[in-house]
Amino acid sequence: MPTIKALDSAEFDLQTTTLQTLYDFGSRGKDTKGSQIDRATGFLQRLAQVQAWAAADRIKCKEYINSLIKGSNLLDSFVCVPEHLLVKTVNERIDTTTHEVQKAWIAVKEYIEKRVANGAKRFIIDGQNRLFEAIIPFFDNEFPLGGTSLVISVDGETVDVKGRYFKDKEVEDENGKIRVVKGLSP
Repeated sequence: MPTIKALDSAEFDLQTTTLQTLYDFGSRGKDTKGSQIDRATGFLQRLAQVQAWAAADRIKCKEYINSLIKGSNLLDSFVCVPEHLLVKTVNERIDTTTHEVQKAWIAVKEYIEKRVANGAKRFIIDGQNRLFEAIIPFFDNEFPLGGTSLVISVDGETVDVKGRYFKDKEVEDENGKIRVVKGLSP
């Protein structure tokens, strides 16, 4: 059977990575550098979604982290686009639009360039809220595990980690190793 591929089509490299790696790439860098993965707030993600993640004592965040611990992590994915590919697309939009729409795309390009100058190498286009509103704040101990009882096994002993923070040893050991799928376009 012949191999058929559209020329100039998008290609993705699917890999698994740990939540710890996503946290490391998404959290603020050192020496005034930004994170390696940045979000495109305002033009790729609706701000109302951010509010939904914070509502009701971050219940959505807590439910999401609980679901990762319980095994839904392999069904979860994060899609990151290299900055050069995003800039290429934005430049195409600038070249093919006029007036107010073109001004908006120019502002987007300036936003991206500023983030890249601060260290961003990729922009997350699927999973922004999960990473920046749930995973990073949880790893930064901004909220504890919540919702229902969540029992894990530590060296054969069962421990209920409901109400515990990431900094608590059992929680950190368990969560830093959870793997998720990340889609990376070259």
